[in-house]
Amino acid sequence: MSVEGEHSRTELVVENDPRLVRGVGSVIEHVGERLGLPADTLCDLIQAAEKTCLDILPLIGNHNGTLKVAVQDYADRVEVTVEYPATAAAPATAKSPEAKRLDRVASELKGGQSRITLVKLIPKTPAKC
Repeated sequence: MSVEGEHSRTELVVENDPRLVRGVGSVIEHVGERLGLPADTLCDLIQAAEKTCLDILPLIGNHNGTLKVAVQDYADRVEVTVEYPATAAAPATAKSPEAKRLDRVASELKGGQSRITLVKLIPKTPAKC
């Protein structure tokens, strides 16, 4: 696990090319491995984030087609935030099978941008005697 109080934030701009979405998964994988997340927890978050990005890309094709993605870790969770122009329709992210394995999915509209936040809690490790 990371040292308490040490947190990171990585920001990416993903052009409207589905091949670039794997880069989002790679950043999440790096953060998760650094935190010592169990493989299933990490896989759930990677799959949900990649699916969210892939669902949004076709919607923003005619709307300055880029996604802003932030991966941030906290003491108790990892959050992936995907922002895109509000002129695009919202994907059904919260209802996807991938999102149902997350601990929280939130959507909001702010300053002309739509934002979807995916949250996966960091499992607590049992105390050792």
